[in-house]
Amino acid sequence: MRFLRFLFRELVIHGVLFAMIGTVVLSSLYLVATGEEEVVSDKTGISASFQTENDSENSDESSIGLSSADADVASEKSVWLTNRYLRALKGFGLFLTGQINTSKVGFSSGAIIRSGAAVTLPLALIALLMIILISVVCSAYAVTTRYMSVHFGSNTSVYVEKLINGVSAVLAAIPLFVGLMIIYSVAGRYCPLPIVAIVTVLFGGLSWDATNFLKTDMLSQVNQTHAIVFSTLGRKLGKFFPSQGTYSGYIFQASLPRFIPYVAGKVPTIIGSITIAEIAFSFPGLGKTLIDAMKALNGTDTLVASVFVLLCINAFVSLIVKGILFLFYPRWYEKAL
Repeated sequence: MRFLRFLFRELVIHGVLFAMIGTVVLSSLYLVATGEEEVVSDKTGISASFQTENDSENSDESSIGLSSADADVASEKSVWLTNRYLRALKGFGLFLTGQINTSKVGFSSGAIIRSGAAVTLPLALIALLMIILISVVCSAYAVTTRYMSVHFGSNTSVYVEKLINGVSAVLAAIPLFVGLMIIYSVAGRYCPLPIVAIVTVLFGGLSWDATNFLKTDMLSQVNQTHAIVFSTLGRKLGKFFPSQGTYSGYIFQASLPRFIPYVAGKVPTIIGSITIAEIAFSFPGLGKTLIDAMKALNGTDTLVASVFVLLCINAFVSLIVKGILFLFYPRWYEKAL
């Protein structure tokens, strides 16, 4: 019964409904933002020409005619916007049924989905793994350094940790687009996906924020009774990785139920950063597809479909992370809701 509730909550509510409602909301915002300019560019000529023709007439007749023309423009604008929303909604329905108008959009439903599955999803998963690896390694090093400093007076590792913290803080302060520009100037547009993923998590603060979260949680347990008792068992420290049976591994296991929900909450930020990287390197993923849709004359259907697939990828990655938490720490999953 608990597993069925998990599937309903994460697959139906946070998955299907989240993707569909999010697509409608984001697409509506796009239509509102772009529709005004298109309507104005198409319709202002009417008022302007009408006003020019009536400059020679008296002010009363000009005022009456101008208000009538403005009313006609407002009516035509309302009808045009309504039709545009209906066309976008129809295009979304066609995409869901696999009947998208390829001649108008330029991409089939399968092509849009493949662009997300082939580029965006792997990049997101690689970036997620990089964030976890960097935060786990740095946190394990910080915990063992604190242990050696307190119990044995060893300060060499402390200086190394401060250097690592300083470098990571500098990288976090550099905006993501600057980091992408640097790697683009060095490796060009054909940079391997893993390198792009590493740059995405190092610049802009993704890995720095995750490391600080996990490190703070693990360091808070160093002086707790259970950690002190475990340190008397003579186990290895696990200085560079919290493997099973080591001191850092034991503390990491205690912090894991809190770290997993944190990682799940970072998935939308990771997806957004990956989309920016795709645009910068012109990868054939959803980021580039979104830009192509916004530049195209009739790109609304493409944009709606791309947003939907992007939200589906976000929901899928979140489902994986929350599924791990549910399987191994069901009580913590309930607390994280």
